[in-house]
Amino acid sequence: MSIASISIRSSNVTINQAQYQLLTTAGVKARLLEVSYIGGTATAASLSWGRPAAAAVTPGTTLTFQRDDSADPACVTTVSATYGTSPTNPTVPHRRWNGAATVGVGIVFTFPRGIIVPVSGAFVCSNITAGVVADHNLVIDE
Repeated sequence: MSIASISIRSSNVTINQAQYQLLTTAGVKARLLEVSYIGGTATAASLSWGRPAAAAVTPGTTLTFQRDDSADPACVTTVSATYGTSPTNPTVPHRRWNGAATVGVGIVFTFPRGIIVPVSGAFVCSNITAGVVADHNLVIDE
C-alpha cells in the first residue's frame, strides 16, 4: 500500500445528499487517512462523514486518486461529486461538523490508523442541512 491524494470541488447543496463519495473497486480496499473541507460560499453548513447505508447507484464524473510517489502503480480508488442517485447519509457518522457562514471556513480531520474502506466500499461527506460549494482534500493509503 502507498499514499495517494486528491482534491475536488463539490457543488451538491441539497439537504441529506452527499457532497462526494469515495469508492473502492472490487479488488482493493483503502485506508482513509485525512479529509478536509473548505467552504466556497458564505453560507452556514452542517456536514457528516462516514460510510453510507447505500453507495451511489450511478456515480457521475469520477476522479482517480493520484499517488504521492509517481513511481508507484496507479490507484484504482475514485471519488465522485455527482450521481444518478445520491449515496445515502451515514447511519452513524465518524465525524460531524458545523461551519459558519464565511467563505474559507474549514476543518481537517485526521484518522491516524486510517478508516478502512473495504473492497467495493464507500465513504461519503454528506449535507445534514443545505450544503455549500466546497473544496475537499482526501488522503488514502491504497
